[in-house]
Amino acid sequence: MTSAFARNLYYKATGKHIIAPLPLIDDVDPRSIEDRYNKNMIVEVRLGPNPVAEHLNYTLLNLERSCRLTIYDNLGREVQSHLIEPSAAEGSLDVNSTESGLYHCIIRDVVDDKLLHSQVLSKF
Repeated sequence: MTSAFARNLYYKATGKHIIAPLPLIDDVDPRSIEDRYNKNMIVEVRLGPNPVAEHLNYTLLNLERSCRLTIYDNLGREVQSHLIEPSAAEGSLDVNSTESGLYHCIIRDVVDDKLLHSQVLSKF
């Protein structure tokens, strides 16, 4: 059985609804997921620190087009969303107002909605 959180994140990442249960984490090679959604990925993403306390620092190397960094809570609800322009590919986000817990950070290209990066973050 797949949780509502996993179904919601899968839908946000792929735009498709889950018809069959997702494979267990141990059954999936992370590189295969990355290759499937990022066939020509040229943007290198660095997020940190993890766990984060007050500010989430980001660096997007080789960013040629605008992208959107979106943070979702553990229930799949959007907490923050930020447009990142190529001229500001390095910066910091204030996450001080968010509660402690696990968050999922997704970075997508705004032109073709291509998934550039996906990472779980913890906030304390």
